[in-house]
Amino acid sequence: MFSHSLTGVNRKSLSIKGENEFKGRGVSYCGVCDGPFFREKTVAVVGAGREAVHDVEVLSGTAAKVYTIPGKKGYSEDYPELRHLKIDPKIQFIYGADITEIGGTDFVEYIKLDGAEPGEVKVDGVFMVLEHISTLKIMADAGVETDAGGCIKVEGEQKTSVPSVFAAGDCCCKGFQIATATGMGAYAALGAMRYVKQLKSRLAD
Repeated sequence: MFSHSLTGVNRKSLSIKGENEFKGRGVSYCGVCDGPFFREKTVAVVGAGREAVHDVEVLSGTAAKVYTIPGKKGYSEDYPELRHLKIDPKIQFIYGADITEIGGTDFVEYIKLDGAEPGEVKVDGVFMVLEHISTLKIMADAGVETDAGGCIKVEGEQKTSVPSVFAAGDCCCKGFQIATATGMGAYAALGAMRYVKQLKSRLAD
């Protein structure tokens, strides 16, 4: 009658040297979540999408310096936020380069770049804000409506296109933050409870 499924999204990985080794020791995937740990530190944001731009904006408020590395292809769009970020003295844009290695001893100490000078940059943290890979094929196969990127479409109370199916969190591709997912989850739970009560009432009539 009512069930839930673990879905969500995964981030693309660059599979470069040091990425896995330094997870939780300087390598992060969310500037909004982990930014406070790098207050007055030097960080790099790797990514070319809107979320990467947003993380640069957030981190510039706490970090001492932010390197932003969109990759050799540059940003995926001409985001309006870039205009004021480009004149922020704490932010340095590195164009035409790809990150090839993350290194250090116990924690991140530097990154290596291909296509830029200098080829090695000292940093305290690296935020890998790459595009997401949907893991929602099972939901689409079940008839749950998703958008072009594989994100579940929801309406009020986190209702999906299939009655009795509610969605919350990263699978809806909104915010990608723990606080956002928690709020959505609570809202979905209330909606599901209300749905079950209404269903029981109809069956009892």
